Amino acid sequence: HQRQRALIVCPAALRDMWMRELGEATIAGEVLSQEELGRDTFEPRNWSDADVVLVDEAHNFRNPNANRYGNLERVLGANGGRGRDGARKKVILLTATPINNDLFDLYNQISLITRGDRSYFAAAGIGDLYRYFLQARRETRKQGQGLALYNLLEEIVIRRTRPFVRRAYAEATIRGAPIHFPE
Repeated sequence: HQRQRALIVCPAALRDMWMRELGEATIAGEVLSQEELGRDTFEPRNWSDADVVLVDEAHNFRNPNANRYGNLERVLGANGGRGRDGARKKVILLTATPINNDLFDLYNQISLITRGDRSYFAAAGIGDLYRYFLQARRETRKQGQGLALYNLLEEIVIRRTRPFVRRAYAEATIRGAPIHFPE
């Protein structure tokens, strides 16, 4: 509704689904596969004016040394980090598995949003994001609990578990058909 340009970054297998969804929602956007993004020949300028960048299966961006990660950083930083509308680019990360190996998997994904600004969450009481994650890693190893990142996650995560969706959207439909979860 704001006529912003959207860029969807997703695995190649999800490209057609996202193109269909954008079309049905009449959203002016393009779909770029993670595989295309990882190519040495990738040209970030082609997507430099995106206002909103949505990354599906964002856990695939946990390694800052990968080509696709670096190229996505260049897309997000192009135009001084601003989209076609002149505002800071909005970054949306979708994943069901943000942490695969280490808490820093999540740090690297969040760094795409903060664009390396370690003080990005200062207003939430997190003065240095990197140090916050180091402390969280130490606490998690010592206690084995996942509470170390609670303050940060409260700021940035929208979590929808299967039981929540079943309760909250019991009568929901997609294209007129009721939603059924497999057992």
